[in-house]
Amino acid sequence: YYTPLLKQISQQSGFHSSNFLLAFTTGDSVQIAQFERKYQTGWRTIGGLEAQKLAQLYQASVTPELIVLSQNEQVIYRGRLSNAYVAPGRKRIRTSLSEIDTLYQAYTLQKPIGLPAQPAIGCLMNP
Repeated sequence: YYTPLLKQISQQSGFHSSNFLLAFTTGDSVQIAQFERKYQTGWRTIGGLEAQKLAQLYQASVTPELIVLSQNEQVIYRGRLSNAYVAPGRKRIRTSLSEIDTLYQAYTLQKPIGLPAQPAIGCLMNP
């Protein structure tokens, strides 16, 4: 569901893939490569142990979950990507708020986020 939005963001001016990544904590390198070929999001992807360590470091608990870091790698936002889902597997009829788009705009304009974090809705990650 989120891949078209990720691709759209990657095509905006100011996007640098070195600053944004998708961490796949499950799946092998073949599956991740297939995802990259199929969706071409433009985001840097990591998987396996590297992604698991990153998720553990930043205490990610749900997938998908958006974590935004400051320049000194402090978490400044942790939560949902948008209000598209009301519960795991239960999508809204219409999405009215895209946190990831709002956060990206703040990032490119170098403005404070000013967006209250809403809990991520998705599947729980294995510890």
